[in-house]
Amino acid sequence: MSLALSEVKSEEAYAPIVLVEDEAFSTPPNQFYQVLKGPSREEYRARTWKKHLDQGNKSHWLVVTDSNTRQPLGAAHWLVHETDPFEHSKPRPALDATWQRAEGHLNADAA
Repeated sequence: MSLALSEVKSEEAYAPIVLVEDEAFSTPPNQFYQVLKGPSREEYRARTWKKHLDQGNKSHWLVVTDSNTRQPLGAAHWLVHETDPFEHSKPRPALDATWQRAEGHLNADAA
């Protein structure tokens, strides 16, 4: 089997990717995907392709296909920024990594 990597440039070329994605997340069923997908595969395809177009030239869908059958085997969505998109954002708060012990719990170090 020979593989080919290409960028998806049309909604028609994107449609088979959604079929592969739907099959992958439906066997076994993934409930989180079902919620994200919404009422139908067609609506999901149209909504996600519109989002891709709305993101402009930083959004890239790449697909790996079997060169003989031209069937998609896998795909990835990449957002490529020419500059740091977080450069001017506020610093994110540090996470508090301490574990708060509830009353009544035995501290193993104190035993």
